[in-house]
Amino acid sequence: MARWLAIVLALAAAAGGAAAQTAPGDQQQPGQPGSDAGHPTTPIGQPATQPGHPTDQGQTGGGDNKAAPPAVSATPDLSYTIEKLGKPSLGLGGYGGYGGSGGSHYGHGLGYGGGLGLHHEDTGTGCKVAPAGGWMQPVQGVFQDDPAPQVTYDYMHGAKPNPVINQVSPGVFTADLPMIAARKTVMMGVQRFRTSGGVEPGFTWFTIVFNGIGNCDVDADVKFRLRLTDINGSETVWTSPAIAKAPIHGSPGAKSEPFQVLVPAYDGLPPRDVGAFSIPGPGPYTLTAELLDAKNDEPTGLKLVVSGQVVSTDPPVVEFVPVTLSGAPSAADTASFQRFVLQVAAASNAILPDYFPTFAYGLPTYSRSLLDLSDLDPHESSPDWNRWHWQAAAADRLGAAGVLSGATRVVGIVRQGAQGANDFAKIAEAKTAAMTPSTKAIFVGAGGGADADHPFRDLAPPTGADGYPEAGLVETVGHELNHSEPDHIWSGDGDERHNEKRDCGIFDHNLTVRTGHGERITIASEETKRIYHESSVSMMGPAESYGLWITQCAYAHLIYSFGHGVDPKVLFVRTILSNRNRTMRATLPPSYDQLGEIDAVEGPAPDWAIVVRQGAAAKTYPIEPHWFSEEDAPRDTLSLMAHIPDPDGAATLEVVYKGRVLASRQLAAQPPALAVTAPATVAKGATVHLTWTASAASGDPVLSSVFYSTNKGRWYVDTLFESRVNQGDVVLDAHAKDHVIKVVVTDGGRSSERLIRYSTP
Repeated sequence: MARWLAIVLALAAAAGGAAAQTAPGDQQQPGQPGSDAGHPTTPIGQPATQPGHPTDQGQTGGGDNKAAPPAVSATPDLSYTIEKLGKPSLGLGGYGGYGGSGGSHYGHGLGYGGGLGLHHEDTGTGCKVAPAGGWMQPVQGVFQDDPAPQVTYDYMHGAKPNPVINQVSPGVFTADLPMIAARKTVMMGVQRFRTSGGVEPGFTWFTIVFNGIGNCDVDADVKFRLRLTDINGSETVWTSPAIAKAPIHGSPGAKSEPFQVLVPAYDGLPPRDVGAFSIPGPGPYTLTAELLDAKNDEPTGLKLVVSGQVVSTDPPVVEFVPVTLSGAPSAADTASFQRFVLQVAAASNAILPDYFPTFAYGLPTYSRSLLDLSDLDPHESSPDWNRWHWQAAAADRLGAAGVLSGATRVVGIVRQGAQGANDFAKIAEAKTAAMTPSTKAIFVGAGGGADADHPFRDLAPPTGADGYPEAGLVETVGHELNHSEPDHIWSGDGDERHNEKRDCGIFDHNLTVRTGHGERITIASEETKRIYHESSVSMMGPAESYGLWITQCAYAHLIYSFGHGVDPKVLFVRTILSNRNRTMRATLPPSYDQLGEIDAVEGPAPDWAIVVRQGAAAKTYPIEPHWFSEEDAPRDTLSLMAHIPDPDGAATLEVVYKGRVLASRQLAAQPPALAVTAPATVAKGATVHLTWTASAASGDPVLSSVFYSTNKGRWYVDTLFESRVNQGDVVLDAHAKDHVIKVVVTDGGRSSERLIRYSTP
């Protein structure tokens, strides 16, 4: 995969050169270009200076790319915990376990192989050491103890106070933010932790701290050993070389003293040359770090423990579609456009898992050939009406075909700029880089190069000055996917159910607010480099920002959104709604029988609803149209899609507003009959000619669609969509061995499908 991505990026560079537009946000805010005025340069809720904490050092992106760890100017001030620990005394009889969280200014080396500290001979006369707490957390991207929001969105239980790492007893923690199964993981330090209902300071994210108490007077080299216990048992993840010094040898002193051992973890442990680890999951996990005597690898008794849960996520399958709204371009431009969209899909598959709660290359993406939607132009008299209507019709077409293709999100890449056709402006608001007009469909503007030979210049991802992908356009896609999860529209406080401002306690959409903190462990899904983020601009920020990172709240929001249950039988319902001139209207495009998640739950509906009537009984499923975009721009026409429980029998499907039926369709008790004729065997790269007969019990016309898959039906591309024809050709991919062709017919209310499978050499 890495080699394939490198080839794709090389093709991108050859085809388009430098980026003409890198747009991680949807819309640049007026009066804010390139300015951070009024925004903090240190993490929100944190002092302007903190001993041992790195500053931004003039880097773009909030200090997210430092070449070397800064020197720690002081050790943690733990004097407030010594009283809790109790006055140390000789013999340590009361400190055989996790007795307290003491500490003092007894810092030890920050460099591998030792550092500062005393250097006496080991007399071997039996002094004693006991653990007294410390700080450590597992990191897969964002920090558990994120400082920026006032609250964080718990993926299961709603908003809760930060930080979300809790001290059970000194040195023993529970991590609330779940780990993601198979995602790269490192161990780092803790800035703050929650205990006894309050928040206490730790030290720094890039230093793991072991607190101890002992009466030894000789420093000795210690190693760091990390063990993982999960559903598969226990294993040693990594044992370091000598990494610091600790007072563990020598003669017993006159009295016991608290001390600290500071273990460097600037880019996380294990270090990059060793490689990050992962937790298989799902289920509970425990990570135990302990210091070993480097002389004999015996445990010193200094230990830290963190426990939590590992979850498996199911990210959306994302289809990328090159879209034209002004007729097909020339053959050369069509080929260039399609190649560009393929590159965006490949780059998104590699890069977005760096940010999102999934494993490397864990966001499934694919692309298809050019789709001409110029025939959906409604030719309205008002430019606004035309834009809203066209946008809704295009979102319905892309979203419906995508759902039937197995894609859970569809990204339409639309041309913009100086290609002779500024298509994106026909459906998008001014100064908008991308938009999410429906639950399923996203539109991203791309292109704009002045060079006629290379009309799509912002090939994703461009390469930054230090050789790693900046991924401007891909971050734009990620920004929009955040808006669409779990359904439309996570932004601001316009959507009561999915309200970023309420969930996060802070609003950063299209704002240069430095709310991104964490450790980027992979670059394009590979461990070629690690990047420490502190106070980086959020990927939900404005289009002109670079060096972005995802916020803890957005990351937790996606954990919740990417969770899926068992798919029941559902009816996939589409409707296009309008409130033009304050007159409510609705249409019902064809619906389909599927297996999928129910996303419209039965209940009272004061305004809009989908209603299923079966005799005298009626079931009402409230729906919530958003007459505004994620930038609060108005619109009067929109596409809305929902999965409702299978009606299971004859019924009437209605779209209702305040009890008034605006659109209705009869649902037959039985789906249409369908028979498909196709060759029994085929050759590699063959063209398969299909014919089919379909009839509806009601006698209503039947619409047909054909889809083609090269991965055993995991996802498809549409080769025919909602047509009255009863035959078609599918050209098999000569590079694929497994082929699935799906024929779907609908009478407008119910549907049937047939699969044809082939294998070629």
